Amino acid sequence: MSHFSVMVIGDDVEKQMAPYREFECTGTDDEYVVDKDTTEEITKDYLEDTRTMMRHRETSELKKAYDNMFYREPTAEEEKGSIGGLCGTGCGNGISWSSRDWDDGKGYRAKVHHVPEEWEEIEIPFKELMSFTDYVVEYHEMPLLHPGEERGEEHKFNYAATDENGVVVKTVTRTNPNAKWDYWQEGGRASGRFIDRMGNAITRGPRKAYNFETVRNRAEIEARQTFAKWEPIFEEHGKPVLWPDFISKVDAGEITISEARDQYHAQPAIKAYRDDNPFSGPEDIGYDLEAYVKKCRDNSCLTFAIVMEGKWYERGEMGWWACVSNEKEDGEWQTEANKLINAASDDTMITIVDCHI
Repeated sequence: MSHFSVMVIGDDVEKQMAPYREFECTGTDDEYVVDKDTTEEITKDYLEDTRTMMRHRETSELKKAYDNMFYREPTAEEEKGSIGGLCGTGCGNGISWSSRDWDDGKGYRAKVHHVPEEWEEIEIPFKELMSFTDYVVEYHEMPLLHPGEERGEEHKFNYAATDENGVVVKTVTRTNPNAKWDYWQEGGRASGRFIDRMGNAITRGPRKAYNFETVRNRAEIEARQTFAKWEPIFEEHGKPVLWPDFISKVDAGEITISEARDQYHAQPAIKAYRDDNPFSGPEDIGYDLEAYVKKCRDNSCLTFAIVMEGKWYERGEMGWWACVSNEKEDGEWQTEANKLINAASDDTMITIVDCHI
């Protein structure tokens, strides 16, 4: 999950945000949801993928790898220490376990995965285990849609179309290819980012009500204070090699990620900086005061994305756990976003929303 802020410029926030709703989570089946033909990729998986199975060494009988028979009761030591309370599913200390009702009348509990000596674990291609139709139904859990049959509620998210013999000929996943959020609210975690002319927090109002300049000025003051703490550190200990340079060495195969961490944190300037900033490094600050101040001013009034006239503009692609991919170059998003904000008239409504994906 990730939260990120979006500035919606213009009226009818609901309408402007609608084209970017994620269908899989919201279930809102609107004009932005399309049928995506996944036949080729699912067929490829069927032909290439394997399933872990258990085979009896003497009879060649096959069983699913996670059949109840391949689990045993935990030992007293495992129950006390290794499993840590017999909760859920997990692994550690050379064992793996799962929790469920084992159909033995003893109720829901954890048991340890165990393969008796007379059984062996093997990988068998799906194409040798089942038909493509069975694979689609069992492994991808797609409901079948037969010729002449109308789509029902069970076909809402995906389905597999069959021929007159009941053989799957097409698989479909229904999705919004432009999805950016699964829910949003005005303000939320983005509340307090902006202020009005009276110095109060604002999340919705005409552009003229927003006091962007004061926000930028505050960001400049904070930037200068931050740099004032960092400058004497690198002047005393020397300018350290910053983390991106170590990552470049890792990518080039010159050092391991473990060596990069050790070398980075061993630098006197980094040690001194992290004494007061244990959860961050000076990478964003750099060594040029005015460049850092400008960056902070430019970023202070920005949200992760902007929606204007129904079009979505963003710094990058937001993923889970706030991981951003395809991020724009430093300065590119600032230029683009500020251009959009400055293009709005004084009376244009601006709404700050908190999005979740």
